[in-house]
Amino acid sequence: MLRKLKPKSEFSRNILTLMTGTTIAQAIPIAISPILTRIYTPEEFGIFALFLAIYSVLSSLSTGKYESAIILPKKDSDAFHIASLALIINTIVSLLTFILISIFHNEILVWISNDKLEIWIYFIPVFVFFTGIYNILNSLNLRLEKYRTMSKVQVIRSLTTGSTQLILGFLKVGSSGLIFGQIMSLFVGNYALYKSTKEKINNYKFSIVKVKLLSKKYIKFPKYSLPANFISSSNQEIFSIVLSILYSTTILGYYHLVKRILALPTKIIGGAIRQVFLREAAKKKNIANKADIVFLKFLQKIIIVSLPIYIILFFVVEDLFVIVFGDNWKEAGEYAKVLLPLFFTSFVVSPLSGIDNIFDKNQIGFLWQIGYFIILVIIFMFSYIINISINEFWIIYMSVFIIYYIFLLLLSYKISKGVI
Repeated sequence: MLRKLKPKSEFSRNILTLMTGTTIAQAIPIAISPILTRIYTPEEFGIFALFLAIYSVLSSLSTGKYESAIILPKKDSDAFHIASLALIINTIVSLLTFILISIFHNEILVWISNDKLEIWIYFIPVFVFFTGIYNILNSLNLRLEKYRTMSKVQVIRSLTTGSTQLILGFLKVGSSGLIFGQIMSLFVGNYALYKSTKEKINNYKFSIVKVKLLSKKYIKFPKYSLPANFISSSNQEIFSIVLSILYSTTILGYYHLVKRILALPTKIIGGAIRQVFLREAAKKKNIANKADIVFLKFLQKIIIVSLPIYIILFFVVEDLFVIVFGDNWKEAGEYAKVLLPLFFTSFVVSPLSGIDNIFDKNQIGFLWQIGYFIILVIIFMFSYIINISINEFWIIYMSVFIIYYIFLLLLSYKISKGVI
């Protein structure tokens, strides 16, 4: 009976494997949140969030985005040389980060207005380094199609983070417990990912000449994907800051809850689909020099699976927010209903948008992110000058970016056909 319930296609099995791990990994922190919020103060969570924001932005630069090119070469030896290149860049960036923090330590503390990170600020290069290694090893496992390992690692990392934070929280060590839980999850995750690729890594013969050649061949990753990734991270921070300035921190709080809940499908299902799609598209591109059939197959499956769910959510999401989070979050439910079409569009488009990396068209993703930033600035300026209400702001924001995401979908399809 159980065998009949198992997905028959390799595509479905791979998606299910990754999705299962991501779902469990996402569920663990949500499940323990009521405990964490009782053993850590809001200020301690704020310090932790500030630390994460700093190291996350720096981590987006640490490998030059070369790890995204690991799945592309036909030869595994080339892939391991790209991984070596990413590791070298990661080491250099981490060392430079440590030097800069050592020199400008006091200035950084003044800038972030929080001296409670005085010691932990020195650990940011460590986090940057191990995050870079994790991204490299994860890409190697993706190339080797070790989906089961990748799924298990997500769960192991989440369990490690949660258990460490709980134990240290009961010991009353403050925000250090939250931060230490994060670094422990990176150690454990890196070990597990390395273990699954250890044999192939040990058999790989390093050549500096090969590394130089491949660095030039895939130069578009640091040239376009790196700044695009950095701008994407910056866009999220700017949105939150300006939203609270133009309206209020309460409205920002509502939005963060809406984003956390409505973005879950993209993180859980969309993330799994994206990884499998990129691997399948890369294999097809190496054979036929195009991947439009794979693109359309994935697009169709995403819409068929997600559309009914989002339609049902549209009619019940307001009540769900009140039932789950209480009457105080009723306004967040109203925002969720307005923004749901945008989150649906993002869910459909985001997994497929990585096709530009496969076809060496990284500049398109870079230009799209710049366009996103410009549009965001225009919307905020319009909102400030006209002095529109928050509800009017959400409608404008939702409508404009739905159109922009559809534009990205059409661009991605043309790339998959080899037209662009």
